[in-house]
Amino acid sequence: MNEIIDEETLDVFWYRINNVRNRRNSMICKGSRYLALTAVIFMLLACTENNVGDTNVDDFTIRSTAFSNGGAIPRQYTRNISPPFSWEGVPEGTVSFMMNMVDVTVGGLRHWLLWNIPASITNLEEGFSTNIRFGRQPHAYAYIGPAPPFGSTHTYQFTLYALDTTLSFADPDNITEAVLFQAMTNHILAQSNYTGTYTGRRW
Repeated sequence: MNEIIDEETLDVFWYRINNVRNRRNSMICKGSRYLALTAVIFMLLACTENNVGDTNVDDFTIRSTAFSNGGAIPRQYTRNISPPFSWEGVPEGTVSFMMNMVDVTVGGLRHWLLWNIPASITNLEEGFSTNIRFGRQPHAYAYIGPAPPFGSTHTYQFTLYALDTTLSFADPDNITEAVLFQAMTNHILAQSNYTGTYTGRRW
């Protein structure tokens, strides 16, 4: 037997239905706002992280007119004559530079180490290592050109560091690589790498 639902009962029924819908929509709306706010927070955090201490760090670039980045190092620079380098995009706050050259093929064998290069200098001329000495222990870290075994090709990496200080040491006559790099800790504003290769040959 079908019962007849009066108008008042229908009003109550629809009121409850609409109340449930409104609460559901409110929850969805709040959830959407929460997700949107979370996304914005993450974006702001990412931007803040990327810009901490950032001036023009990404523009700091080293180059050489003697060979292209990743290219073959000319034979003349195997005779302890350092190749020419220049750089641009120096980060704000730079006080000095440090040049480092290693043979990455044999695990980072040191070939050149030069530090306390004044911030006013933006290039090293050919043969710089043998002509001018800035804070370099004589002979200990002078430029040593590539000399891989005959027929073997090695890769050499030149790294220029921009520092916010001038390095000083308690015992400047006995500076080891470990002491030098320890002194650079927390002072590196930026660094730029440049690589070259050389294949050993018979003289």
